[in-house]
Amino acid sequence: MNKPKSCNASTLRRLPWARWQMYAFFLWLCLIVLGWIAWLLIPDYRRFWIHGFAPQWWKIQRMLTGWISFSVGDLGYIGLMLWGLWQVFAFIRDWMKHGMHLQTWGRPLLRMAVVISLMYGWFQLGWGFAYLLPRVQQSFQLPLQPYSDAELRELAQWLASATNAYYVPIKPDAKKQPVLYFREYIAPGAVKAYAQLHQQGWLAPYRHASLKPSLFRAAMNYMGIEGYYNPFTGEAQVNTDIPPVLLPFVTCHEIAHQMGFAQEYAANFVGFLAATHAADSLFRYSAYLDMLLYACNSLRHSREQGDSLFLHRIWEHLLPGVKQDIHRIYAYEQAYAGPADRLMMHVYDAFLKANHQRRGIHSYQQVIALLIQYRRQLRVRA
Repeated sequence: MNKPKSCNASTLRRLPWARWQMYAFFLWLCLIVLGWIAWLLIPDYRRFWIHGFAPQWWKIQRMLTGWISFSVGDLGYIGLMLWGLWQVFAFIRDWMKHGMHLQTWGRPLLRMAVVISLMYGWFQLGWGFAYLLPRVQQSFQLPLQPYSDAELRELAQWLASATNAYYVPIKPDAKKQPVLYFREYIAPGAVKAYAQLHQQGWLAPYRHASLKPSLFRAAMNYMGIEGYYNPFTGEAQVNTDIPPVLLPFVTCHEIAHQMGFAQEYAANFVGFLAATHAADSLFRYSAYLDMLLYACNSLRHSREQGDSLFLHRIWEHLLPGVKQDIHRIYAYEQAYAGPADRLMMHVYDAFLKANHQRRGIHSYQQVIALLIQYRRQLRVRA
């Protein structure tokens, strides 16, 4: 007769809880799969998601986090990193104590699977589907079409002229107290810019702002990140260490993400529209300067003969203050360029491609095609 295995009270108490966790885990996985099936096969679900559920969900997120002065999402990432380090420590401790067997590596692996599935489901059901929608094409009737080298040069000239026209010197306090400058001047100005865009009938109203200076600014400098949208909390995180002239446009770019424009080129275009419709000349100057740098980058990679001379002519016609701001931008980029920056670009490139942005990190540059289409529309209306 076999002797029954010992089973103490604490083990008995853990069994129902472990079973409940397993049921909840598989239920969550089923919900993710059903969400994908509904998205792919049921058009009414797609319409409900983008016109009903998603905008309300994003608004609720901003309502919950917008009134808090610090970044809730960044604290969440810090907690997640600490939890991950604890799991690694616990794994090594159990390995050294009990040896390598199924229970040693199976439990931490299961915990990791649960956390990853929770985060993926939250991300995909609450935000990730936005990557599959051509929002900017639908909202503004601007298809991504090829353009000629002549159109690219004409765009660069227009952007250079506008950059000169709206040039304003950066306030001294922007460099001395960047976080305070962002909170008191840039964030409210960006909200006003989107209110102006709404009044002119371009977009739905932007309400319940949640704009935060990131807690990871030092790391973001080395990774080449100017800002990011946190899909788990709805917060727009801005790296206030970047040159102040970039802050207005970067903030408008991140608000565009909050409004559901997931693709980077789409957020660039919507951010450009908002900043250039602002009453504040600094926002207009920031947007035109940023897009001028995009256009010049496209010209540098063009095979058209004479583009180098054309770029030189554009540079010569820029105001001295504009040239100084461009020098500051490139000096900032060079100061933090290195392995972390290159690694982050590869990681983010893979992330964008995994989320159906075929050109990856180069999708930012597609804003040039939208701007040229936008210019075509302006000429037709004129």
